[in-house]
Amino acid sequence: MNPLRHVLVHVDGSERALDRLRFAQLVAASLPARITALYAVTPWLQLYPGHQDADHAAVATLSRLDTEKRARAHAAFQSAIQGLSDVNWDEVRTPSPYDFAQHALCADLLVLGQPAHASVGYHEVPGDFVHTILEHSGKPALVVPALGALPDQPFKTALIAWNGSRECARALSAAWPFLAQAQAVHVAMLGDPVNDDAASRAHLTRYLGLHDIEPIWHVRRLASPSNAGTALLSLAQDIQANLLVMGCYGHSRAREMVLGGATRTVLNDMSLPVLMAH
Repeated sequence: MNPLRHVLVHVDGSERALDRLRFAQLVAASLPARITALYAVTPWLQLYPGHQDADHAAVATLSRLDTEKRARAHAAFQSAIQGLSDVNWDEVRTPSPYDFAQHALCADLLVLGQPAHASVGYHEVPGDFVHTILEHSGKPALVVPALGALPDQPFKTALIAWNGSRECARALSAAWPFLAQAQAVHVAMLGDPVNDDAASRAHLTRYLGLHDIEPIWHVRRLASPSNAGTALLSLAQDIQANLLVMGCYGHSRAREMVLGGATRTVLNDMSLPVLMAH
């Protein structure tokens, strides 16, 4: 039984949001699942808080810009879903990532954009938006790169980053519907020699075999753990993967996500969709 029936895709005022929506439609059609497009952006008055003390005309102008942005996004959404019945529009009541995370609690899979800091000039959502949603919703997310073409067909080649952690296991569980459709599934175990556990590899190989998946293993030593993210992305490019499956590591500290090195590097430099779970 397919456990993924509701896909929640983040929509904002950017052109890339439509690419995310189209990508979500492709993903949902392969499951199949319903889509909710959830509009969430930071209002102008929060982007430029100094204007809150300005005259009423300035405040009215910024509010009008927010209304127009929302109207453009909704019109683009309506155009993109013509003829489709399994796509709904919704909006967060407050511009907080935590409100988006509350919506995510009733979704099976999220489709989010690459963090804002990785896309020059893009500031409609906070830079820690993706991190916050993953942490506070507990739901898996397909994070879409900010640049480049997205897959226009089901994932053919998947790469699983594996280190035996709970986060990796959660990401793997969410990825079953996509791995089942892939023509090739690779597994990367990168790091210190202590992580090169033949018994662990054999255990995971048997587990994947129960799902009719025969993995192709890549076990590599790294000069430094800080190179893990770069090594993962390089391997993904070498094998022409169009899906990376990995755990997301980090914790909250003063409302800021402190990420593991590999997670941070992948989110900064990703060029393919990444299925993450925290």
